[in-house]
Amino acid sequence: DIIALLRIDNDQEAILTLVDFIASIPTDFNPLESFSFKETVFEKVISQQQNLFIENLAEINCAVDNKLFNQNRINTCLIIPLKSAVKVIGFLMIYNISKQQSEKLAETIETIADHLSVAIERDRLIKSVAKRNQEMESLQLIGSALSSSIFDIEKLLNYTMDMIQAAISVEAGYLLLSDNGRFKFAASFNLDMKVLQNLNIKRGEGISGYVADSGMIVMTEKVQQHPHYSSLIDDSIGIRTKSILSVPMISQGRVVGVIGLINKKDSAFTIDDKQLLQSIAGSVSIALENARLYEESLAMAEKERGIRKLFQKFVPHEVVDKIIVGQDTGKPIVEESKVVTLLNIDIRDFSLFSKKIGPKKTVDMLNYFFSIMGDIVFEHQGIVDKYLGDGFLAVFGAPVSSTSDAQNATEAALEMQNKMGEVNEYCQKKYKEKLFAGMVVHSGEVVVGNIGFEKKMDYTVIGTAVNFVFRLQELSRKWPNSILLSEATYNEVESILRGKMIKIFEIEENIESIKVYRIDSP
Repeated sequence: DIIALLRIDNDQEAILTLVDFIASIPTDFNPLESFSFKETVFEKVISQQQNLFIENLAEINCAVDNKLFNQNRINTCLIIPLKSAVKVIGFLMIYNISKQQSEKLAETIETIADHLSVAIERDRLIKSVAKRNQEMESLQLIGSALSSSIFDIEKLLNYTMDMIQAAISVEAGYLLLSDNGRFKFAASFNLDMKVLQNLNIKRGEGISGYVADSGMIVMTEKVQQHPHYSSLIDDSIGIRTKSILSVPMISQGRVVGVIGLINKKDSAFTIDDKQLLQSIAGSVSIALENARLYEESLAMAEKERGIRKLFQKFVPHEVVDKIIVGQDTGKPIVEESKVVTLLNIDIRDFSLFSKKIGPKKTVDMLNYFFSIMGDIVFEHQGIVDKYLGDGFLAVFGAPVSSTSDAQNATEAALEMQNKMGEVNEYCQKKYKEKLFAGMVVHSGEVVVGNIGFEKKMDYTVIGTAVNFVFRLQELSRKWPNSILLSEATYNEVESILRGKMIKIFEIEENIESIKVYRIDSP
């Protein structure tokens, strides 16, 4: 009188779904209605994997069994398990069939059961493939969004929630992100973010807090019976949570967020739902980590620029560049012998000058003086090697040499000499005192490189040429605001000094007479 086809739900534990039925008598069966078959005759059929003939349905008193068996004018039932390989995937039920008929039609019934088994399995595979394709499409869309929105975290998270909503039919969803030990709502759908933004979830607080603390997935249809259930979210959002799927977002072994889905529509959460949400959570975690690394790289680059800018106040940018290139190429700065041109500028009678104006004004004056003269050095491709209290030593030709080093140094000295008028005007106006200086230039071989020890090193020059520069500086004290050039330098720059009043004299250096050329202030 009635033939019914039932399918075991692969996604939910011990659930039967009534696929379809044919009846020649009245019945209250509803297609697609679901039943739990725990502790029913169906468990017996599954365990034995054999047909079961029930001769007296009146003896069935289980609530689920009653729904399927206690129909009007139904007395007997033959239950045939439908199998795929050795697994029971459903049941064919024939009502009001006699035992003799079941035995007589056994072969036909088995053939029908085999065909139905194939049909159910094929339908399951088709739906599984379709669902998997949908999930893959969702993951691809999310992946594309993640790659294109790495610089806009808010956009990325909102797009992720939209994709989750499209892939899994639920009443609401939310995404929490870690923030100073607590978890804050960063995105959601079908929930009021204005309310959620005022909520902070502690680790271990409620189901989401438990997931955040343990890194474990929670998937349950009986939320309020869960040992970690808290009514905090329900009370805030005005939704009664019946079922929940909560998945951690893990990066570098740490839980950085939680995705929660509330109340799946029409059915329970499935293993496929869990796996899909896990994949999405993993992708979002990677995107968040990439975004964090990107922000860190920007911060590091900005910090490096700041350090570089600060470093260049103490070390010439040419040296900074060479250090950085050396680190990148694995070739650090090493000591080397080079022919360079040295320029030393020194303030005359500095002790007397500083005593007259006081220490605070002295520092102010020195900073002004060094800024004027230091800029001239840099403009002529030199570096300020070291400050000497009332002057400094500049180097032309290190770390990068050129054929114009002597010319650059000499032109720098001439410009410094011309600037002394402006410097004097400034000092007279501000300090009521005049300022005089001497410039000396010499070309020779030095050792250049990092000198010092691990905790304090200077990029500097040492050698006889350096000593000779300071010897010249002592000599120049007789002529304020004059320039002394060594013979080695003069021989390279003679052409640019035409028209200058050059005075020549000799000094004895190591028993040998050395010519020195003097350019007096105009």
